[in-house]
Amino acid sequence: METAKRSGHQSANLNIDEMIGSEEEDRPFSYSGLSVGNALFSGMRLYFGSLPATIWMWSRIARLPPNTRVVPCVNTNFTVTIGAELEDESLGPVYGQNAISHPVKPGLDTKAGGDEPMESRIKSIFYVSQHGDRMHRPFKPYSEALRAVQEADTVIYSMGSVFTSLVPSLVLRGMGDAVQGTKRKVLLLNATNDRETSWMEPDGKGGSRRQE
Repeated sequence: METAKRSGHQSANLNIDEMIGSEEEDRPFSYSGLSVGNALFSGMRLYFGSLPATIWMWSRIARLPPNTRVVPCVNTNFTVTIGAELEDESLGPVYGQNAISHPVKPGLDTKAGGDEPMESRIKSIFYVSQHGDRMHRPFKPYSEALRAVQEADTVIYSMGSVFTSLVPSLVLRGMGDAVQGTKRKVLLLNATNDRETSWMEPDGKGGSRRQE
């Protein structure tokens, strides 16, 4: 039995109430605007206690084609997030994906905040531990993800946030070398620059390009 499926079956008898700590009960949380898909996926992740098992179950529910594989680059039961070093050190570092890509600003919702150019260019991306400490040395990616990239003929970078969606996978130890060794690489560009790349041209060089 494949690892993800086995993990899912082994976790099926876990009580979800035991996995959500009582310390969370007093923390206010608004479900306004919550994506049903995100809620279902997060619930399954808590229930199974395994990200690969959750992805396997989600693939069954969504009826993904049998030859489609979804593999996480990070597979851990510890909470990790990312941070960004900025060229203007007086403004950083910035901790948390939302704080980087969709900050909450007075009078703006998170989507509108994501359209506002950053006050300084991003210099580097790093991981942050569950204790809020910067991890100075990237950890290894999930072995299945690393193997998939090493065996791939083509690596396609999807549309999305370059620094908060794509780069976090590439800075993992050994992933950059795996990508470099693939035969072909394709980058699918976004229709417009976002908050993170308001200064960047398609060739990766800096410029003064502005959103129209």
